[in-house]
Amino acid sequence: MKVWIEEEYGYADYIWESPFETKDELNEWWESFDKKQIPKIVFDTGSNLTVGENTSIEEVIENREKMYQNVLGGKISLKCHSQFSMEEDEWDQAYNELKSCNLFMHFHEEEDSYLHSAEIDPQWVEDSKQERLENENI
Repeated sequence: MKVWIEEEYGYADYIWESPFETKDELNEWWESFDKKQIPKIVFDTGSNLTVGENTSIEEVIENREKMYQNVLGGKISLKCHSQFSMEEDEWDQAYNELKSCNLFMHFHEEEDSYLHSAEIDPQWVEDSKQERLENENI
């Protein structure tokens, strides 16, 4: 199952190729998943590196993907991040990949993170893309 993970704190979007084959398996995992792990994924050492004089964008991507994979398993691919400078066609390509996912997961705080088990609404995807583009131009 491929899951679009939207990380609110990093304004980041990932594709998680989860180790689960069905929505039921993924839902069962989510119900038992310790949501206290979410801040560890987002904020622990290495995951919150920023691009700078001594850190490349490739290092930031690698560290963030590793933090997610260590906790969630499966394979993680970072598609969009607030530190990326992307042209609209690059956003389109990233969002086309994201909307191909089976499910959507929102990571923020342990109390308001969720797994959305319905199919992803294409209009919601377009609205999300527009919001990210507007925020990048601020």
